[in-house]
Amino acid sequence: MRVPNGPVTVDKVDLRIIQALQVDGRSSNAKIARQLKVSEGTVRNRIERLRREDLIRVNAWINALKLNLLTNALIQVRTTIDTYDAVARSLAEQEEVRYLAITMGEAYITAEVVLSDNEALMRFIDEKIRPMPGIVGIEVSVILRVLKTGYHWRTSWQFLQRSTQMSVGSTETVRSGRERA
Repeated sequence: MRVPNGPVTVDKVDLRIIQALQVDGRSSNAKIARQLKVSEGTVRNRIERLRREDLIRVNAWINALKLNLLTNALIQVRTTIDTYDAVARSLAEQEEVRYLAITMGEAYITAEVVLSDNEALMRFIDEKIRPMPGIVGIEVSVILRVLKTGYHWRTSWQFLQRSTQMSVGSTETVRSGRERA
């Protein structure tokens, strides 16, 4: 993922398009245009701009259990201060890692991995993480049951105005910061 270049300006139409895509990412531009009472070209152009500005992504979400990937775990990696970036970059290249973040606290790195079973998890830790230079400690939490997953963020106009400390009704646009990755 690329690092964001700064905030993106969105308006109520953009937010309504995003909300429609959150309900059904496969909705056609024509269907969204009918719902919002705008032209199909407006929807198409705005979706393209929102994608180009890296504010939205429309992807297929894979259910790992259906692919017999039965072990899902969070791994917190403690490193020396001078090696966390190299360790994080190396972990990001591993196909088993589906989420990786630089964090604060006890560990500098948090990764989510999906593997076939606990034996595969042990091999991943022993063969791919432990040998990395600068590793000080590893803590693993195996996920037993997922109760909620998804990326359906609150995108109401009022929420964004409160979150960005804008006064209600002061403008028709909101500058929204993008997440770091």
